[in-house]
Amino acid sequence: MGKFLAAATGFAVWILADPGVVSRSVCDLVLARYFPSDPFDIIYAVFYQTGLLAVVSGAGAAMASAGDAVARKHLANLQLGVLGFIFPSLAVRILVAGPGDMLPSVMCHFSAILAASLVGLVVRERRRLSAI
Repeated sequence: MGKFLAAATGFAVWILADPGVVSRSVCDLVLARYFPSDPFDIIYAVFYQTGLLAVVSGAGAAMASAGDAVARKHLANLQLGVLGFIFPSLAVRILVAGPGDMLPSVMCHFSAILAASLVGLVVRERRRLSAI
């Protein structure tokens, strides 16, 4: 976790030092197409995808060892929320051909699934805390 926070800090510093690294996208209606070629784009893509993999696999591993049923439900919400935007995004990317890579934009649209999942997690946790 500490390595990801350090990497995220590094990306923030990189963006502050060179704001132009994230300005190259072409918007078509509500989908943006990205053309990654700069070192920042490739390095950030690896960081982002590795982070998603860590969340999905980490939540699964934590569910297997969690003794608390509520904690398992929270972890399931997190895992299903992430998978709930990864798989539909990949399906759209595979089914819709077009110039440039629109996967980051599509993932942003489907991330509402993760947001809904996290809202469910927060509601469950609030109920649990109010019962104590």
